[in-house]
Amino acid sequence: MKRLLKNTHHWTLSIEAPDSELAQYPLYERYINERHADGDMYPPSLDTYREFLADGLGNSRCLTARDGEKLIGVLVFDMFDDGLSSVYCFYDPDYERLSPGTALIIRLSQLAASLNYEYNYLGYFVSDCRKMSYKKRFQPLEVLRNNAWQPLI
Repeated sequence: MKRLLKNTHHWTLSIEAPDSELAQYPLYERYINERHADGDMYPPSLDTYREFLADGLGNSRCLTARDGEKLIGVLVFDMFDDGLSSVYCFYDPDYERLSPGTALIIRLSQLAASLNYEYNYLGYFVSDCRKMSYKKRFQPLEVLRNNAWQPLI
């Protein structure tokens, strides 16, 4: 992960409000079309995007990554009293070799720590789901089982 951060250190990161102007939608649409055409979010639509990512409850923000002026990644997250919660990440498929999703999760975890938050919640984890297996790389990792947080083994 140190190598990943080194390879992406030139990206400009910023915290932005949810995308009410839909400036990020073309990137989302391309990401869904190219990476998740086999999933429930396909085909992408403005209505689905607005409901899922742009129309938050007031505690949502976006961690954006740009390479120069080009928007290359967006991680939507919610802010809570004890931590940040990653909601969804989408990025330019041309940058996949640089693992923008992983880089943004690491940066959000760093942001949580700098704000003295104890947690960066990565959301639901389904152990047999290939598309959620990336979460295992982030340690320490806990899951909620029987109303108690337990280390994922």
